[in-house]
Amino acid sequence: MNQETKDQMNNAAAETSDNAHNKIQELKDGVSNKAAEARDAVGSTVESIKDKISGGS
Repeated sequence: MNQETKDQMNNAAAETSDNAHNKIQELKDGVSNKAAEARDAVGSTVESIKDKISGGS
């Protein structure tokens, strides 16, 4: 295998690795965002329950 072919293979492998890392980060960010939304929803629900218990609307 000549050097040019090796370089092309290395570049393709590096690009594939970068793409995989980027996709993993996107998935992590998506999970973090969903977790934050869930926390907010739970917090709102708890506040609503507290208000109802204390006689608020």
